[in-house]
Amino acid sequence: MELTNYQNRIIDIVCETLEMSRDRLFARTRLSDIVFARQVAFKVLYFNTELSLVKIGKLFGFNHDNVLMGMRSLHDKIDTDKQCEELFVMVQNKIDKIDE
Repeated sequence: MELTNYQNRIIDIVCETLEMSRDRLFARTRLSDIVFARQVAFKVLYFNTELSLVKIGKLFGFNHDNVLMGMRSLHDKIDTDKQCEELFVMVQNKIDKIDE
């Protein structure tokens, strides 16, 4: 799937902020740091672009249910873990500063 420059920049921001390579972000693994970064990417792509859950899932090799569950899991982490909340806010603030 071809991404726009804006969508690619969002993924770059997630990777840079969470200190992760793109390859690791897209890796099929359940390591907690990668899962968290992937969940952040799901949420910021969904709420900052026109990408649907299905398209985001295809991009990462998951179905739309996995994307939705990941976003819900991230919401729970943000509610209970101050560090997770701060990292997510940091990513979103950086995205808010770029122009589409």
